[in-house]
Amino acid sequence: MLRFTWVLTLTVCVVLLLKHTIFNNGHRDISCTDAERAFEAADFAEITRKHPSLLIGNQRARYWNVNEAVSPDEVWFKRWVNGLNPDRIAQCFPRLIAHYQPAVVVLPIDTEFAVDTPTADIFDGLQAVVDQRSEYKLDFELWVISPLSTPRFDGVHANHLAAVNDEGKRWASNDYRTHWLDFQAVIAAESGEPDSKLFWANGDTLSNAGYRRLTERLVAFSNGRK
Repeated sequence: MLRFTWVLTLTVCVVLLLKHTIFNNGHRDISCTDAERAFEAADFAEITRKHPSLLIGNQRARYWNVNEAVSPDEVWFKRWVNGLNPDRIAQCFPRLIAHYQPAVVVLPIDTEFAVDTPTADIFDGLQAVVDQRSEYKLDFELWVISPLSTPRFDGVHANHLAAVNDEGKRWASNDYRTHWLDFQAVIAAESGEPDSKLFWANGDTLSNAGYRRLTERLVAFSNGRK
């Protein structure tokens, strides 16, 4: 009986380890070479134009189709790859951002990344992106979308996500070309908690309806900047 219990415990540990590593593509580490190849493949699939608004990121960016709501005169590109985080974007900056000469860069922070990463490390990565912008003498606006409190990561992670949001507002206030966008209210139910109807069954991926709400708020912010 004791041996069976030990084997069962070991099996559970292995499954949990695999879940958070091999099977968690959104949170795996990625090299600059792999990220650059993914972006190049996306570039070949569509005509790129100068000075676009660039939506860049990991899983939160993956399913976001901003072009459904913007006018035909606006140029939006989406570039994403599994495992891409602010620190890696800064390290691969010449190809992942500078190459496009963007007017605006929109960077949504994945909730899973935010809850598993110390707050200081998140903002070290974001600051590195800002520093690279200066290094390459680019003048784009950086719009960082705060990690959403979702049904999956609400509750025990709520205080950490709130702290990240507060720090983001403080951090962005130091640079007029950098904006921290808190879209939590648009995906909340009347109770104030995340509206589960706006998410897939996994409790973190937004549904089409959820993304439409984010897009409406993003477009409203963009129009207000013109």
